[in-house]
Amino acid sequence: MQQRAKHRRVLEKKAVEHLGGQCIDCGMGTDILAVYDFHHMNSDEKDTAIGPMIDDNCKWERLRAELDKCVLLCANYHRIRHALQDDDLIHISSSGLLPG
Repeated sequence: MQQRAKHRRVLEKKAVEHLGGQCIDCGMGTDILAVYDFHHMNSDEKDTAIGPMIDDNCKWERLRAELDKCVLLCANYHRIRHALQDDDLIHISSSGLLPG
């Protein structure tokens, strides 16, 4: 594994651990980091997305400051949160898809 990719994985793991290592909505915890999303609780306070900060190999102090504005969610619950927030729901019933 290239040094940059290895460092990215270390930084991502540290970020996940900093936020508790499990989805705060469903409680799922796994070593498979790809299942996690960093969700900013208040979009007005968001300076930048976490993923690009990790990709750019930013310093831990700067990353931690942005992480402290976030909660850790699994990908499914992250999408659910945004659907609820955006009022963009489609419900599934036995007769098919129904608008929320």
